[in-house]
Amino acid sequence: MLSKTFIRLGVFSLLFLCTAFAQAQTQIQGKTFDSSSNANVRNATIMLLKAKDSTLYAFARSNSAGEFSLKKVRPDSYDLLITYPQ
Repeated sequence: MLSKTFIRLGVFSLLFLCTAFAQAQTQIQGKTFDSSSNANVRNATIMLLKAKDSTLYAFARSNSAGEFSLKKVRPDSYDLLITYPQ
């Protein structure tokens, strides 16, 4: 009886930790546009770099409406770099 309770408690703890980990992540989303013409910038490269050493953490490309989304971002200090080839 004790082992079944211990296993159930372990499974509950594991589920709780997975839920807590999932809630500690966030999403960054935005829209790229040219400030001089107010036109959407499509196919821009959006890079999320770790602030402490500038290593690439995540990247995305903007869609035809200029929108982008970076999912499952853990809380930390980052630099956001957006480039657009002309």
